[in-house]
Amino acid sequence: MPDTRHPAAGLPDVRVLVHVTHFNRLMWDAGPTETAVVEHGIVDPGHRWTGELDRAAVVVNEPVRRGRTTGTDLLPEFARAAPLDVFGMRTDGLAEHIGVPADRCRTRDVPQSELHTELARRRVYVHPVRWTSLGLSLLEAMHLGMPSSRSPPRR
Repeated sequence: MPDTRHPAAGLPDVRVLVHVTHFNRLMWDAGPTETAVVEHGIVDPGHRWTGELDRAAVVVNEPVRRGRTTGTDLLPEFARAAPLDVFGMRTDGLAEHIGVPADRCRTRDVPQSELHTELARRRVYVHPVRWTSLGLSLLEAMHLGMPSSRSPPRR
């Protein structure tokens, strides 16, 4: 990881490589390309957690394509512990891809305006994403008051 060069490093058309965290700026090798940090933020949606649905919430975009980076390989083990509702873009076919029954891994692509309410209805938030400083969706779940797990379940 410490020798990982950013795909945009050194490209002639890239004058400044902008990161959203200082961690990313530190970890990615930008080569000769100038770097800057524009920190992202979230609006606090307020404590909304009800946990009324006995399912775990996961937020990840393109889990089939992105695989291990987004923790897709961890989802079957989580699905054995609790049924999952995976929110994000391009999640179609995920249950089949990871080899779990569709009722143990449902996918949901909801508008951003509905995401916080839907997340908060789930019993727990699971953040399987690897190689992230502090995931935006994890921060949102924390603001919602959701119990969360960022590590794989024990065997």
